[in-house]
Amino acid sequence: MALIASPVPMMAVKRQDGKLCNIPVIMFGDTLETIDTIQASSFGVIDYVSKPFIPVEICRRINTHLALHFAKQELQDYTNRLEYLVIQRTRDLEKAYEQLKILDNTKIEFLDVIAHELKTPATSVLAIGQLAINSLGDAAEQNELRAIFERGSRRLQRTIDNALLLVRLQRTDANIMSEKLEFSELLERAIHNAAELAVEGGVGISRPENSRFQVVGNYQLTEQCLTTMLNVAIKMASKGTSIIVECNQDTGYVNLHLAAWGRSFDEETLASLFDTFSPGRIASRVEELGFSIPLSAQIAMLYGGKVQVTNAMDAKGILIRLSLKRFTGNS
Repeated sequence: MALIASPVPMMAVKRQDGKLCNIPVIMFGDTLETIDTIQASSFGVIDYVSKPFIPVEICRRINTHLALHFAKQELQDYTNRLEYLVIQRTRDLEKAYEQLKILDNTKIEFLDVIAHELKTPATSVLAIGQLAINSLGDAAEQNELRAIFERGSRRLQRTIDNALLLVRLQRTDANIMSEKLEFSELLERAIHNAAELAVEGGVGISRPENSRFQVVGNYQLTEQCLTTMLNVAIKMASKGTSIIVECNQDTGYVNLHLAAWGRSFDEETLASLFDTFSPGRIASRVEELGFSIPLSAQIAMLYGGKVQVTNAMDAKGILIRLSLKRFTGNS
């Protein structure tokens, strides 16, 4: 703390000296009118004392400004430490992000290799198995074996195809054309595709009052995405219930709402439902759907859409919202 009578000589030196520039300065004079407050402020004077000088008052002001000065220094030190921690944390997050990217790319490459390695031998094994099944008679037991084989064959082939497609869509160089699609037509095809699973589970599927909307996407992929979401709803519904299907559109999106009553996901499975490798999904009722679930989310995102699955709040069941980008003249 410095007390000065004239600010000009000393303050000029103070402003140029790095060690002195932060010292608080109080200026004194005969009267307040004799103090050039504008000039003093320009040199960094923080307070002014005029006659008559009262020691107690001067000490009080000095103590106040010293406390403010030290508080300012402490705040600056804290700010500097915080900025350092932010820089360090940002670097740590950037490093972790890069490691996650490497890990994610490794998973994609692994999935790609496994899918390709399985495709050729699986095709041969399935073909031989089909020949063996066709040679069986029509006895009830043989028909049951035929049904088991055909279902397993479809699932294996679907898993391989979905894995290869998922790898393709997750790569940055994926180039799939989009077009204007009639949503009502796609929904009808998806309901038709899911009908066998619905009959098997004793679950009905309602029709929305209005689905005459237009969306942007690839016809085959969007149909697959809709079918998968219906299959998820069917898997989680109880026998004797019906999947409630509703549609609406808002700014930018056509929304498909599915409500299935019966079962809910545990929180861990729900959080990782759309992950490529999800232990929770594998152990749940939708395990049979395999890669088609993360694939459906990837398809939706590919064309600017999104998919969300939540547990129903007031009853056992799930709610699915699939939002697809609405077609406009500029789409």
